Amino acid sequence: MKVSKSILILLSFLLLSFSLEAQEKYIIDKTNEYGGVTLGYSKKSDGLYSVKEFYAFDQKKMKQISVFTDAYAYLYGVAIITTEYMFDKKIKEEKVFTEKFSKTTLIKTTTDYFEQSTGIQFKTKNNFSENYLGYNLIYYKPKEDLSGNAKKKLIREKIEWYYPENDEGISKYIIYFDVKGIEKERVENYYTQKTAIDSGIFKSIYYLKSGKKKRQEWYYTAIYSAENDDIYIKVNNYKYDPLKGSKVTTHYFDKNWKLKSIDR
Repeated sequence: MKVSKSILILLSFLLLSFSLEAQEKYIIDKTNEYGGVTLGYSKKSDGLYSVKEFYAFDQKKMKQISVFTDAYAYLYGVAIITTEYMFDKKIKEEKVFTEKFSKTTLIKTTTDYFEQSTGIQFKTKNNFSENYLGYNLIYYKPKEDLSGNAKKKLIREKIEWYYPENDEGISKYIIYFDVKGIEKERVENYYTQKTAIDSGIFKSIYYLKSGKKKRQEWYYTAIYSAENDDIYIKVNNYKYDPLKGSKVTTHYFDKNWKLKSIDR
């Protein structure tokens, strides 16, 4: 009797998977959405209530869903972790936190994203427990040594905050950090449509140095500009003197950055 090639592959894979954990792992699905098998097991001694491993037709791991016991979740605040893979390399990992943890941190879920080639994390998304808080995205770059080799220690490049529930005020808020990922260098605010109509401003930017505001820019809507001598941009420049105090100079520009007037 001839045995098909696909059955032989499946059998060899199962023998390999179960060789060390024959009493622990079991088959949940022989043909999942990736064309391979889905295995399950439980290790409550390690806080794992249930684990599902999803494999592709070529035996490559594609996804793992880990559900933790109530005791583990209570202690560490994590209820579920879902990890996605590409060619056996982790590319995405989502943590779902307990209600108690979310009330303390205001974070409902956190998702980390990794480069497939290097395994280095490049982005994190935090979904907050309150709708009005929206979500944020944190972007990273690897720290480099003196020779230019990238290390796995991460440096923040920017954080983007989104407020989809806001009808008024800010709809998006972006912080850009210095080369060390510590101090703020630039902050951008994007306003909701209602706020832009009411105030005439749809965006503002301010620049900082050593924690002090050096320059701030406001950008006006086309309607406001047409009704106000084609003024499209307002710029405040700040100067600080330990003896004389701070001084602000205001400039107004059109859309092409042509100077309209100056307030001293």
